Amino acid sequence: NISDVDVISSFASHLPTSLLLQLYDSSEAEDSSSEASSSSEEKSRILQTSSETPLFFIDISGFTKMSTILSVNDLSLVMNEYFTSIINVVTSFGGSVQKFAGDAVFVTFPPHPSSPPGHRLILASLCAEELVQTLSDYLPSLFERRPKLERSSLNIHCGLAFDECIFCVLSAEG
Repeated sequence: NISDVDVISSFASHLPTSLLLQLYDSSEAEDSSSEASSSSEEKSRILQTSSETPLFFIDISGFTKMSTILSVNDLSLVMNEYFTSIINVVTSFGGSVQKFAGDAVFVTFPPHPSSPPGHRLILASLCAEELVQTLSDYLPSLFERRPKLERSSLNIHCGLAFDECIFCVLSAEG
């Protein structure tokens, strides 16, 4: 029997802290309330929080040229390697990858009770600088392993905004 807290804990690295706290609090409240409602009754809830938040768009250039050089499998390996590098840098600065769209990545620096919005904006700026420094003119390791392949590198471009965002988690139980 898995508890709500166990389920919430399994998603901890994928959700903003403020939402995790709301999920945990609502789970505790449900556990302590009487179980008068029918088990077949479907419950839905939307947990949300709003905050001024850095929004970060990462675009990769060089992908189209590379797609003409490499097989689909090799291109997949290269992009997985590159995206892994991006994710590692983003998470090291407290960012959260929200979406991949082709060769682009959308990142937020979600609200955290101990981190004011201005501090997250500074972290997002430092993250962008680190990404550009470490992942520009990126030569995938595949080209080192296969020296006969025509060489092609990837580059990274970052756009940063700061605005009010609503973070929400939708859940339905039944």
